[in-house]
Amino acid sequence: MADEADWLPDLAALASLSVAVHYVLGFYGLLGALLIFTVLEHGAKLRGTSVECERTPSALEDDASTEGDDEVPQDEEQQDEEQDEEMQRHQRVASLVVSDVGSGAPREDMEMNSRTPIPFETELFKGHALFLVRTQPEDPHYAALFAGKRRMFWIQVQGRFKQAPKGPIYLGGELPATIAPGVFTRSVALVIMGLIRRLVGRVSFSFGSSTDSENSDELPAVAFPLYQSVDQFVETQEGQDPPVLGTGDFGESEQLRRQRRHTSLGAEKYAVGPTYTFDFHTMYVDLTRWETANLPGGLNAMDLASFFDSLPLRLVAYQVKSSEIEISDSHRQRDKDYLFSFEVKYDKHSRLNDEEMREDVGRGSGSGRASTVSGTGLSLMGSEMSTMSTTLSDASSLTEEDPVLAQEQAVFLRLEHARRLGQLSFSYLCWMEEVDVASDVRRVHYVFAVKDKVGEYDEGEIDADDELTKPQHRYRLAIVSSYELRNLLQGRHALKSDKTTEELAKLRFHSRSRIGSYSTISTEAQQVVMHLQRLADEPLPQSTLSSYSSDCPSDTETLDGDGNGETKTLDENRLIAAQAALYKCLMKRQRLQESFMPSTKLSPSRIGVNLSRRDRGDMGVVFEGVVYRYYAAELLRQEVLLLTKRALLFYRSYASSAEKQVSCSDIIGARAVEVPSGAAYRDGASGTDGAFALQISTFAEEIVLCVGTSSTRDAWVRGILQYCNPKTNFDRAQQGEMYIGFAAGTALRPANRVELNSRLLFPQLKQQDVDQTGVEMIPVDTVPGALKLVKRTLTRALHILNNAQQLSVTDVLAFLDDASTLRAVDLKLLQDSGSHEEQVAFYLNLYHTILAHAMIAQGFPRGKGQWSHFLTRTCYALSRGPNGEQVSLSLAEIEHVILRARLPRAELSYLNVNSVITAANGPASRLNDLGIAHPDFRLSLALVMNHMNSEEIAIYEPENVHDQLNAVLRSLLNRSSAQGCLAMKEGSNTIMFPRVFEWYGCDFGGVSRVGIGQRDDDASAIYCVRKLLGFMDSTLQLQVINALGLDDAPLRTKFRSFKYTPKTTLVEDKSCRPAIPETVTGNMDSAQTEESGGMTQF
Repeated sequence: MADEADWLPDLAALASLSVAVHYVLGFYGLLGALLIFTVLEHGAKLRGTSVECERTPSALEDDASTEGDDEVPQDEEQQDEEQDEEMQRHQRVASLVVSDVGSGAPREDMEMNSRTPIPFETELFKGHALFLVRTQPEDPHYAALFAGKRRMFWIQVQGRFKQAPKGPIYLGGELPATIAPGVFTRSVALVIMGLIRRLVGRVSFSFGSSTDSENSDELPAVAFPLYQSVDQFVETQEGQDPPVLGTGDFGESEQLRRQRRHTSLGAEKYAVGPTYTFDFHTMYVDLTRWETANLPGGLNAMDLASFFDSLPLRLVAYQVKSSEIEISDSHRQRDKDYLFSFEVKYDKHSRLNDEEMREDVGRGSGSGRASTVSGTGLSLMGSEMSTMSTTLSDASSLTEEDPVLAQEQAVFLRLEHARRLGQLSFSYLCWMEEVDVASDVRRVHYVFAVKDKVGEYDEGEIDADDELTKPQHRYRLAIVSSYELRNLLQGRHALKSDKTTEELAKLRFHSRSRIGSYSTISTEAQQVVMHLQRLADEPLPQSTLSSYSSDCPSDTETLDGDGNGETKTLDENRLIAAQAALYKCLMKRQRLQESFMPSTKLSPSRIGVNLSRRDRGDMGVVFEGVVYRYYAAELLRQEVLLLTKRALLFYRSYASSAEKQVSCSDIIGARAVEVPSGAAYRDGASGTDGAFALQISTFAEEIVLCVGTSSTRDAWVRGILQYCNPKTNFDRAQQGEMYIGFAAGTALRPANRVELNSRLLFPQLKQQDVDQTGVEMIPVDTVPGALKLVKRTLTRALHILNNAQQLSVTDVLAFLDDASTLRAVDLKLLQDSGSHEEQVAFYLNLYHTILAHAMIAQGFPRGKGQWSHFLTRTCYALSRGPNGEQVSLSLAEIEHVILRARLPRAELSYLNVNSVITAANGPASRLNDLGIAHPDFRLSLALVMNHMNSEEIAIYEPENVHDQLNAVLRSLLNRSSAQGCLAMKEGSNTIMFPRVFEWYGCDFGGVSRVGIGQRDDDASAIYCVRKLLGFMDSTLQLQVINALGLDDAPLRTKFRSFKYTPKTTLVEDKSCRPAIPETVTGNMDSAQTEESGGMTQF
């Protein structure tokens, strides 16, 4: 026994080293360290060594201070300082948000150091809990419990089982989401946990499971057998008085404690009826400061956020359903039945909000802007929206001495918040990278545009007839952190095993922003928003609505159901709680620059951009500040902007050099604009409140920035106009004195694409100055408008390609702006409302527009090896659906996913078609259901990329698209004949075709009609010949007909090689222009082929 006790000093030293190493390496170090220190505190007791028995005569002294430990100071403050001490104690506790996430009706009003135990109930257990933390100054109500001890956190639980457990009960800690520790961190932690298992024995430990593993719902956790590991455990039979929570000694003798800790796992028995009381404490975590404490070796305290990131901690007790699972095996969420699950998170804002609310109550504020529930930690945030006008009962009537009334009020608030969610409409705008200055970490936030469905009116504005004026249609911002939404959605589906739960388990819910994760976060955001919309659309239970609308609901009706004995189900309670939480998230932060910041604007040094006064002088800085720049349409990034005498410099947070530089000579304008919001634009709203935007115009792009105040925005606009001389720059460019760049940005989804039409990320902002420029703006919210726009864009691109030496600035900007305006074209509208001919004409013109733009910006690929990269990485951004979700379309996707949606997969030597289609049909793709419905073998043959030694294209019109396709195919065959790639060799009865007809050989059908003795390739070639017969010239046509009639020598086909000669330009094939129709009758010489829906002339 003594030898085992000798393990403790060495293991403590290893634990200290582990803390130091993991502090540098990352997140999981602290969890491992805290678990080690906790185990060291309890491990020897579990082994029952004689050394421990001598050192620890009672449970009340197991953490008593030893020689050299600091004694708890006595309160000798003056009488006039007692009130300040009480406020300090309250502030410490107010920063801790404790939620019951395991009960049927999740509660968010649980308090540390509450005067009475807090009730909770799960399907397995019903009882009360008391959370105690040591504060500075100490709480006099619990000071005696902490006197002479070093413990910092203490939880006491008492209750009864509602059903007998079928196996051991585990006690431990969980994280609500999976993590990704490094290889070294994982290895060190596993070694240490191995030592812990050797010392303690029965320990379950996991980093969490990957999404593709069998245990995909396993969370990062460590758990010990509850019966053997808690500090005190007392079983009280029915009819007897159990111990009182809030006391230090539950009455368990030292002999009983030793016997309990030596009980083998599984031998303990729990029953329905007795009352069980137990407690657990630790001295290594100071939750009130959210940092470690009392670390051995004199190690400094460390911020928990440095390791747990934004994840809250969960204190859990549960049983594993399957008794066959070994102790060392995974404890999956689907197999757990919780006694309790208490979530603790540190929210520095809750302390400030609580202080503000208390000040309002102290001043007797009766404005109705805020209603506070004292003792519950809940608040109803004020708003100018009409649905926010309800005034709740006076906060002064609720006190800590009336917990029943406080609980009733909490239930009422939850129902009220859930109901009000139904009166809001919210639309996702983008995600945001912003520095959390408290932890020096770049955080992920989601930005929404929120609007009251009822509408709102300007205060005090009455017309001459004393009637309310027209509703002021404006949206407002709502900024929500990623981890809040993660906790919300996971809490909603915590006890479910359905498709939604599986989808959520696959999401990482990134809370930290890294450049390498931008694409993943953008894709993940769309999935999160989809689940939020589903949550908001779920109807509230009818029993809830009926009881809520009652004039005088009784307490029982309010808490338990509709007054007829019906109680809300577990799922209904979770639905109400989740909708209420979503409502509060949308109401919590409504401005880009939060009001609780010490100043109205952040300084560059606060977000890690530290420039000395000398650096600023050398660069000639005249203006600087923190701004939010649209890095992409889906990402708003917090940056530092410096205006110097020569350039604009954009620094990402914590950067030492500028990531983006814009020369002052390239700037041609700066103006204030509305915050970009597709929802506000489509709804005809006047704007979006919560931020102020400005747009900086250059020849290559329009940079959109957001700031917190209108004065800051106006100062930036004035400074840029003063130092950059936009009019002079534009006039000089018109005289040909400046090189004009063609915009190309980096797409976020899919990653690593070149997004050509990115000069205007938000085309709707261009509408604001239409009257000033006099440029015709084509409405893109209709199918005819989209067709007209893409045709004009293609025409302008061809003009630039063929007039490079005679271009004007206005020509280039007009083309770039038209290309950017295509971002607003709704492909879903085209799919649902456009005809087959309109869809074909649009996508063919779009394909050649992207090709022409790519040739302008980067040139044509020089050889076969560059074709795949060129076709898959060059793209345009467009929209899909009423919310304007961005869709990235590459040349390869337009052909093989859209145009060839109903055709067999082509076999190309320069492109992996399978990978293109697989990626486009993935779960995160937005190209689903956008394909052309009718197969047509002419579509791929109409693309100029498939035309060897040709630079001619057609500009398609929906009314004449079939005639134009026929003309293009006829021109392709005639050109091939002239080049010797299409010919009939009568001696061998062989026809020569260009290689492209082999690539798309399956498009012509005939494989299912294979004759006896013929190969599949021969049959496909025969049908290819027959399909193309009507497009050949008369001489070749006659030769082929004669060859097909020979019975003794069947027609054979061969294919000429394809030459990947770079194209230098593109020109319109004017022979394919539709002629002015003299009659409205169609060409009677054309007949529609039965396989394709195309037209073949005979």
